[in-house]
Amino acid sequence: MINELTNIKSIIKENYDLGEVIKTEKLSSGYVNVSYIIETSKGRYFLRRYRDNARRNEVNFEHELINHLINSGFQKTPRLLKTKTGKTYVSKFEKRNNYKKIVFYALFEFAIGEDKYTWYYPYCNILELKDAAKTLAEYHIHVKGFKPKSKKKTLPLDKLIFNLRKEFENLSKKADETDFCKLFLSNKDKLKEKSIKIYKELKAIGYATLPKIVVFGDFHLGNLKFKDNKVTAMYDFDWVKWDARAYDVAYAIYYTCGVWGEKGENAIDVNKALEFFKAYQKTFIEKGKSNALNEMEIKALPALIKAVNLFLIHWDISDFYAGDKNVSEYLKFLIHDLDLMDWLTVNKINFNQEITF
Repeated sequence: MINELTNIKSIIKENYDLGEVIKTEKLSSGYVNVSYIIETSKGRYFLRRYRDNARRNEVNFEHELINHLINSGFQKTPRLLKTKTGKTYVSKFEKRNNYKKIVFYALFEFAIGEDKYTWYYPYCNILELKDAAKTLAEYHIHVKGFKPKSKKKTLPLDKLIFNLRKEFENLSKKADETDFCKLFLSNKDKLKEKSIKIYKELKAIGYATLPKIVVFGDFHLGNLKFKDNKVTAMYDFDWVKWDARAYDVAYAIYYTCGVWGEKGENAIDVNKALEFFKAYQKTFIEKGKSNALNEMEIKALPALIKAVNLFLIHWDISDFYAGDKNVSEYLKFLIHDLDLMDWLTVNKINFNQEITF
């Protein structure tokens, strides 16, 4: 840890004009990137070390988006600090598994507010839930017109879901005797069947023709800060991509309205889901915008939530096999998402019912 924090301190001193580095602290949160709090004689900052497989064009794409949002008036995105050479990130070679690879760092202003939640057990109060929905809607309003110079290629959701059939089969070859692996293997065939079934559902709801924007891609309460029941900051833009706007809403509902419990108890809180949806739609009306989710997008939400569920089951499994992971922790994630897969099979939230504001 001493060597790691010494490295972080030198990155700040060599690349930023922020005075004396007083303190560096590694945060325990985060499953993909690594984050640090930096205190200098000029203030407090937030440093992110991007995942080891991050690419330069992806980092550039994200930073272009952040600057677009800020310039368009979105006030909940922490600003990027520029290096001494005017860049928005630092790139350097570091040793990873006996190989040297390029790693990216970015420094942000420290956002006000409290990190109250993670992406699991997201039990916020109803006022926080509604403001989270409002924040997502505001993001969708402000991202409009974003024309990036950098490219970020990702598979369309329908093709991604279709490909999961082979992915689950390939991942099963990494299984051992842990309880996590046993649960995965006992559900492998069902997961492969679901990938084809949900792919067909996405075709049926006209996924390819749904309005596309640069979606946030990972909207959950762990990526928000709160103060007095209001969202003060929204961060972690590394999952942004071109996709259906309704997918972003479906993803947010899945994460913010989940019920976490023992096996067989996991579900989606329908009332919370409807409140989130209502608050999202209401934001467009309050801001004088006419482009809330249209009828086709609303009808697509149940199928998109199923796609989100399968996508996240794949994440549970693939991330577990990506390195040394806590078996009991990831078993909890997998149980939750498998329960929701079954719940979504027999339950359909009616978002198309008449909504009164």
